Order: sequence, then structure tokens, then C-alpha cells
Amino acid sequence: MTKTSQTIRPKFFAIVLFVIFASFILSACATDGSPLLGDTTGVGSFPGIAEIAFTGRVTDASTGKWLNDYLVIVFLNGKEVGRKVSHLGKFKYSGEGVHDGLFDVRLANTYELTVADDFIYENRQPFIMNTPDEQTPGSRNIYKWFGDLAPGTIVRIEVPSKQIEYAVAIMPVPNSELSEAIVNGPTTIDENGNVTALLDAAGQTTVNVNSAKGTGSQKPEVQAADVSWGRQLTHFSGNRWQAWQLYVAGQVPGMTWEQFKDGVVQHNQHLIQTGYVFQYNQVYTLPIVSSN
Repeated sequence: MTKTSQTIRPKFFAIVLFVIFASFILSACATDGSPLLGDTTGVGSFPGIAEIAFTGRVTDASTGKWLNDYLVIVFLNGKEVGRKVSHLGKFKYSGEGVHDGLFDVRLANTYELTVADDFIYENRQPFIMNTPDEQTPGSRNIYKWFGDLAPGTIVRIEVPSKQIEYAVAIMPVPNSELSEAIVNGPTTIDENGNVTALLDAAGQTTVNVNSAKGTGSQKPEVQAADVSWGRQLTHFSGNRWQAWQLYVAGQVPGMTWEQFKDGVVQHNQHLIQTGYVFQYNQVYTLPIVSSN
């Protein structure tokens, strides 16, 4: 063996070892520090390092049935930034296990928000975001589990310190009744709840979420006499106004805010013990449109 070959062989093995080591490091980074959004495991964890998750369950307000194939869109300052169709699945931090109607919309946490930031409804009430249990309070992975939300619901959340507003809109009808332009997106939303997608240079298509109208679908009028207190709510933290905004307003047309704020205490006496604040692990009874 010549001196030249003896010199080349160690260098060759050194290069091979370096390539293997570099590949291992890159693989580890892609697994542990990847900024990619979404959960490939389907159990609602946070693989990203700065992610916002708006999650919940699309539920018929009249029957309590969990609904698949409903499009849920999240907007930032009126422009679409994420969407998901309700489906069979599981969100790790909801405590609900696997169920139908799940939506789990993931967004890049562009503004580096944490639970310490002020999130409010448009009515100036505080809105509580959560941090995954295994992460620190300063984590930029944050989420909100809304629980049951009916088709035709819009939740608007402001972050005054960043001058931004998120809007979570559940389409009033299933995907099969929406136009292709809305289904394919992208879309925008205005202050009146009109979700609009550009068809082409010649026109647009719009669905009004607040009116609960899709392509020819209309919710029937409901009288106060048709309302009963038969809907269960759990895994919700907030006050009576927040519960009204999320689960009753626009979903139980025969009921007013004044009727609800008094009635919810009459039907849930344990609210008095907690200063009229809903506790996450408690079970509450809410109004629902009677099947009769």
C-alpha cells in the first residue's frame, strides 16, 4: 500500500462519518424544531414552536348532534389565514377524547402572542387563551377550546396591543351546499358576517354567516315557548356574557340576554358559589330549542 492510499483512506472515512453525523442532526432538527403547522398524529399536540390553535366541535343547537363536513374558517383582520372541515378526530387538551364534529385550525403565531397578552371579545369582555399543559406560561404555542359551536356562529377576538382581530366563522351549511369558490377559498369576511371568495375577474360569491343562510337554506323562526333547558355544557371557562355569546346568542332565537343571565343561574345554582363564573370541570345546563 502506498503512502498516498494510506492518507486517502482515513480522510474518506472521516468524510463518511461527517455526512452521517450531519444527517442525524438535520433529522433531529426537523423533528423537534420544525415550524410546520398541524398535527400529523391526529391527537392535537403542538409540533410547531409558535402556533395558535382554535379548536372546538360543530354541534347542532337544536338536537345536540355533532356535525361533520362543516367548513370552519379563521380570519386575521378580515383575511383568511386558516381553515378546517369538521371531522372525526381528537384534540389532546379538550378532555373529550375522539368524537365527530371536531375542528382544529392551526395558525402561525406571527405576532408571538402568549397567554399573558390581552384577548377580548368585541364587546370588551376578556377572552382566555390556554397554554399546553407540558409547556411554560410564556410559550408561544397557545390554544382555545370553544366546546360546542353551532353552524352560523362567528366568534371575534381582538388583541388590542397588536391592533389585530381574529374571527372564527362556522359556515351555516355543510360543504355540499356551499359554492365551490367558498369551499376552495381563499376568502374574506366583513363586519356584517359576509364571507366572500373571488370567482374570477368578473364576479364574486358570498355567504352570510350571521343570517344562517347558505345556498337557499334558512333556519326556521323559533318562539320563546319552544326553548327548554336541556343542553349540557362542560369544559368551558368564562362568565355568563361569554357563555351567551358563544352558545346561545343567535342559536336560541326565542331567548334574550336578560332571560338568559337570570335563567342560567336558576338552572345552575352552583354558579352562585363561583361568583357567576363557569368552571372548566363543572357541568352546566343551557337553553336549547325544543324538538317539539
